[in-house]
Amino acid sequence: MAELLNVGVVQCDAQPGDPEGNLDVVGRLVERAASSGADLVVLPELIDVGYDLAAVAERARSTVCTRFSAGLQDLASTQSVWIIGGVTVVDDDRVYDSAIVISSEGEVVGSYRKAHLFPPTGEDRAFAPGSELVVVECLGTRIGLAICYDIRFPELFRALARAGSTLVAVASAFPRERLDHWRTLLAARALDSQIFLAAANRVGVDASIEFSGASAVVDPAGVAVLQADTVSEDVLVAPLDLSLIDRVRAEIPVEGSRRDDLYATRVRIV
Repeated sequence: MAELLNVGVVQCDAQPGDPEGNLDVVGRLVERAASSGADLVVLPELIDVGYDLAAVAERARSTVCTRFSAGLQDLASTQSVWIIGGVTVVDDDRVYDSAIVISSEGEVVGSYRKAHLFPPTGEDRAFAPGSELVVVECLGTRIGLAICYDIRFPELFRALARAGSTLVAVASAFPRERLDHWRTLLAARALDSQIFLAAANRVGVDASIEFSGASAVVDPAGVAVLQADTVSEDVLVAPLDLSLIDRVRAEIPVEGSRRDDLYATRVRIV
């Protein structure tokens, strides 16, 4: 397993229905991350079409949107970096809020479809839910995938960690009104499973939602080793010492203390 991974996190806005303009912004920021030494770059959720869910299905099916993903592949190859980006994927006429993984050779090697869709904004009506969790072999280690609302579900992160993930990449469009939740949940999910998180979040306003930024890289002890502000376009690049995971787990052996036999039983109410 690799012991050092240079991970980049991109924080930016996304203009609704403008995949070409969004690709220009992403291209500039990925180039900046690559020039700062990133081996892997994580992008926010729905970075291709924005978060206007009323029009997301129509936009996802456009040929311009298809060219966005192809543009990410060219970008990964040109900059020699891996990219994990939150985009729409259309399959059998169903639209999925997805995270695609592109190798430094420009090949799509994996795709995760968001399992937990956020009801208050109508994600459960705009998208079909994913039905499997995904871990990708990447740069000598394993990286799990998650999207936004997923961070409220520790079971997902535990499953990814048990599958050998040392890092979970989180593509997100998390709102500013719940900024405290964002920071708390990132720290909690890293602590729960004692893994790294690289979380890329939106800024700007889209469909009357103001996004919170605060993109971060969080270590297995729940410490945000790097964090962006709440309003600005930004690029974070952090060298991750993956051996820290073993040291943290040796100090507090959470996994060995779990009682799966107990959790699976019925709770007695007295």
